[in-house]
Amino acid sequence: MVEKIFSFFISLLIVLYAHAQSNYIDTDTSRLVGIDIIAGTPKENAQSIVVREGDAYKKFSPYDLTGYGLENGQHFKAFDIQSNSEIKRYFLKELVSGKLKIYYLILEDGKESYFISKNDSIIIKIPMATDEFVPLIKDCVRDCNQSVKDVSYLRLNQNSLKRFFNAYNGCTSIPLPRIRYGFKIGVSSAKFVSDYSSLPQLQSLPDRASYLIGFNVDVPVDVTNSSIHFGLLIKDYGSVYSFSNTQNEYDLIIDDISMEIPVLYRYTFLHSKFSPYIEIGSIYSRSLKSKNLLYTYKSIQNSVFIDKEKIALNNKLGYGIGAGFISDYSNKLSWYLNIRLSSLNSLVEDNFQFNLKERSISLGIIL
Repeated sequence: MVEKIFSFFISLLIVLYAHAQSNYIDTDTSRLVGIDIIAGTPKENAQSIVVREGDAYKKFSPYDLTGYGLENGQHFKAFDIQSNSEIKRYFLKELVSGKLKIYYLILEDGKESYFISKNDSIIIKIPMATDEFVPLIKDCVRDCNQSVKDVSYLRLNQNSLKRFFNAYNGCTSIPLPRIRYGFKIGVSSAKFVSDYSSLPQLQSLPDRASYLIGFNVDVPVDVTNSSIHFGLLIKDYGSVYSFSNTQNEYDLIIDDISMEIPVLYRYTFLHSKFSPYIEIGSIYSRSLKSKNLLYTYKSIQNSVFIDKEKIALNNKLGYGIGAGFISDYSNKLSWYLNIRLSSLNSLVEDNFQFNLKERSISLGIIL
């Protein structure tokens, strides 16, 4: 018995889903579902649709229908719109449904327009100028604090409008992604590793602290939680390593300032108060100022001879993986924490080819 009831509900859901995804046309009095609509381009869909009945084709304008829907989930509704000092009727594409509905129209000349409606009897065209549409939309969403905060970052394109108004209709605490600029300072634990076979001690040098300061920009990918994170960091490495073997004693002095450019993919779990993120990508490093020396002390009889050799911490390329969080993402000014692991390999081969493995932690502010 239970299996029969379960099968019945599954079958009902399948039928309802298929029905919801079917083409349809609406008139003042009825809806006809499951018909064969031949969809055109977005410009053509705003002017008319063609319905195939067997071998016959019939064209419907916005004056014939109140709306129609396509099996791909797109819905259109007919409205009277003022265009070029005259009122004409068009099929407007529904971008967002709910407490507030958003509609889209593209005319024959390619000009795009967006409309907002609290009910389908009243429709308001959204002005294109930022200083005009921000006050209008802010007034419409004033009952949701998160949307009021986000309206200044809204852009008049389909993806931005969908994300913003879907969030408003549910009054969620998920902020609208936007370009963020940041500044940060931090410290890292750096480990230099050389493959120079004559000195195996260079393969196991201890970690040393270094310091960093930098600028970054985070650019969302198409109004999603994904973004491309660009950075420009200046790092200061200063360390002295002393070691010896059976023949000589050595001092390795590293005094280097490098520029590091990370380009990372970042995914942020957006929330108004606390937004954790993860990131991964490539990192390029170039030495700006290098005074790195290897001193070799050779004892011959009762005399000590000192050899000095310059070492260049040359260009490096590698990868970084990290995580962190952003506090109060919705605010104009936020602070954030970043923890990153990186591995950089030298691009130039020489006797003293140093690779770099690093663990860093930094704090910053973003605008």
